[in-house]
This record gives sequence, structure tokens and C-alpha cells, in this order.
Amino acid sequence: PPSGLHAVMDAIEKLSESAKLVVVLDEVQALRRIESGDALLGELRGRMQRQRDIPYILAGSVRHEMEKLFLLPDSPFF
Repeated sequence: PPSGLHAVMDAIEKLSESAKLVVVLDEVQALRRIESGDALLGELRGRMQRQRDIPYILAGSVRHEMEKLFLLPDSPFF
């Protein structure tokens, strides 16, 4: 759930204080299939936007599902 994401994002932010980071998230499209997936993606996007000094790479192997993440107006990453 999005609340579990907060701890992970807080840890990433804390680590970035002492080291340069690049965060790579693979198979991101799979998050849409879990319960509260769109809420989780929305929270992820919001937290990523606030961590301006940390580059994020979002990857996935199912091209049409990745396209939905970025091209559908109802997607958090549109």
C-alpha cells in the first residue's frame, strides 16, 4: 500500500544525503495489477517529484502496459 512506500522513499532520501543515487525500478507496469496500484503509482510519482536531486529510471518489459502508464490520461504518470 502507499503507506509502505513512504518508508522506502524516506530511506532513499536519507541515503541520498550521503551518496549520489540513481534509482531504477523495473517491471513498474506490474504495479497497476495490484490492489491500490494506481494509488501507489500516484504516491510514487508525487514522492519522486519532491526528490528533485534523485534521478529515477522506470523500466518494464511489457511495452503496451508501460505505454499505458505514460499515455493514458487517467494514469498517474500521464
